[in-house]
Amino acid sequence: DGVLTINKCRVALDEFANKLEDELDKRQNKLIVLESHERTRFDLFTRVLDLARKSGATDFAIVR
Repeated sequence: DGVLTINKCRVALDEFANKLEDELDKRQNKLIVLESHERTRFDLFTRVLDLARKSGATDFAIVR
């Protein structure tokens, strides 16, 4: 349903990058887990992935 969360807290897409950057700044491990529903639009998924990379994520686990 297009819901983004960071540590189980809902986040709007326009706030995602800043909130993720704040969270990643608190830790050494820059791994994030992206969980996506099978009906998630590809353009939305890649946008979130790109925002995560720009926010400082360096390692990704992608689950479905």
